Amino acid sequence: MTRIKSNWYTKGKFDRKNWRNTLDTENEFLYSKGRYHTKIKKEDLPKDYTEIRSRTIWYMTGFVKTSGVKDLYYTYIKENHLFKDDYLYISYDKKIEKVKDKYGYDEIRNYDFIVCGSDNIDVLFAIEENSDIDTREIRNKIKEKFEWWKENEKDDYKRYFGGKEITDIFEYYKGLKNAKTYFISDTHFNHKNIIKYCNRPFKDVEEMNRVLIENWNNTVTDFDTVFHLGDVALTSESEMKELIPKLKGKKFLIRGNHDKKSKEFFRNVGFGFIPENPLKLNNEKLILSHKPLKDTEIPKGYVNVHGHIHNNPLHKINPETNEMEYPEDLYSEKLHINVSVDVIGFKPISLKELLKKVEEKK
Repeated sequence: MTRIKSNWYTKGKFDRKNWRNTLDTENEFLYSKGRYHTKIKKEDLPKDYTEIRSRTIWYMTGFVKTSGVKDLYYTYIKENHLFKDDYLYISYDKKIEKVKDKYGYDEIRNYDFIVCGSDNIDVLFAIEENSDIDTREIRNKIKEKFEWWKENEKDDYKRYFGGKEITDIFEYYKGLKNAKTYFISDTHFNHKNIIKYCNRPFKDVEEMNRVLIENWNNTVTDFDTVFHLGDVALTSESEMKELIPKLKGKKFLIRGNHDKKSKEFFRNVGFGFIPENPLKLNNEKLILSHKPLKDTEIPKGYVNVHGHIHNNPLHKINPETNEMEYPEDLYSEKLHINVSVDVIGFKPISLKELLKKVEEKK
């Protein structure tokens, strides 16, 4: 078994000639304390190591141990940045001390590692979970900084949180930490005839809209991200502006054949990002589109997540032409997953559920 000895590791190492440079950041093996090569991989680390990308390791991916912490110290600067120049000092065996150096400046001693920026809260949460240490003083300092920044840098505060009122910065970051990703397609809000075409279980468009919105908001939180894969609604601009803000989460739209308005229009009604069609999610090996992609358009190792076909099978024969719109030799079942609302319970499907479907196709 690989021996884990260091309190922190990095994916890459510091350049000895210029410590602000980083080297070997694509190596699968980690470096102990940013210097010493190991045979340890990310997946070898225990769960008490938290991933960071702090400026203190020059934005390399790093992993810091959050169990066995003996002392913490927090410093912040009253600047227009929220946490950028704030530092969390960590010690695993000594009491951290603040002393004056020979020039009269504060100097922090007896620490083993420092994190900064938004990593501070993630690491603090992990330390609270894995170490027996009182963090009330640290929390109070973070709260002090947040309240000062909120009061004195109101434009930055508004821009950072998208105009939302944040009363508890810790609850906000806890929500971010637990955020999920969802997928949905072909909601067709306000489209009366879609009820008949797809045999949807609604008596009228008002009931359909209400149920779709309720299902969405009972599934998604304000911290989650939803990829809508097109055909949002058949309705007026004013009705769209009223409808989309009712849906929770950060909403991204890949436009479908019914979404004929401009990107600017969809941004104005509440979609934060309108990427090109298709969109690759490289970490998950998914490629998103409205209509199914041909197998030759799907990168090797990826699966196409799409909508458009509603509750029809991928290889349905068109009764008018007696031909398949998506022939089996060009569109293989194992490379396609349909997320039209009609086949996912009329609510967004989570990334976790989606990846299960990917595994089932292998």
